[in-house]
Amino acid sequence: MDDWESSSPPVTKRKGCLPGRFDSFRLRLVERFALEAHGGAGLSLADQAKLFDLLVAWDRTKPGQPVDAGHFLGMCDTFNSATAFTTALRDDIDAAVVDEGCLMVELVEGGETFQVIFRPVLELALERMRAAKSVKLWSGGDRPAPPTNKRESPMDGDAFRLCEASVITENDENAFVLGLHGFSDASRVSDSGGMFGCRGECGAGEGVCASMGLVTAAVGLACTGC
Repeated sequence: MDDWESSSPPVTKRKGCLPGRFDSFRLRLVERFALEAHGGAGLSLADQAKLFDLLVAWDRTKPGQPVDAGHFLGMCDTFNSATAFTTALRDDIDAAVVDEGCLMVELVEGGETFQVIFRPVLELALERMRAAKSVKLWSGGDRPAPPTNKRESPMDGDAFRLCEASVITENDENAFVLGLHGFSDASRVSDSGGMFGCRGECGAGEGVCASMGLVTAAVGLACTGC
């Protein structure tokens, strides 16, 4: 009895609730898709808004949308089956991966084999720099910044800052260091208390150091405390 008396409806109707507006065959298909997608979980509110924007454009009523050769064509004018549709999606994905220059290799770690997809780092970095609207060449904006206790990014580490200053000193003020931030779950092990090998230059003695930074771990330099 106590459970019954303390029960309440799981939801309440909003003020001005107007159910039943999906009142045609086509609209009921849209509603069913929105509620049953993702294995029955349905679309999120953000995805529902994206679906609405898509359908407005598909109805040719989206303000400012271009009128091209396919403006008045239906889905079946281009894809005569679901297989043709999914194959076309796969073809575009495959073409994008190939055009991006992605490579694949099998890595063996601890007796386990992992399939890894990657892109050549230096080639990718130069491409991103060419495409960027603005490029920050030095840690301090227009010059190398001094070492700092901040660790807001891997480039704040002493190893990178001191390397940057050394490169400028040995060359000229136009020289800069290309720092690569290689992010992966394995690289973040130090955040959970993991230890990396240390050369002892930070005064902690040789052995392990909990402060090994992401960039220095990736390139095999000293820990950020060194």
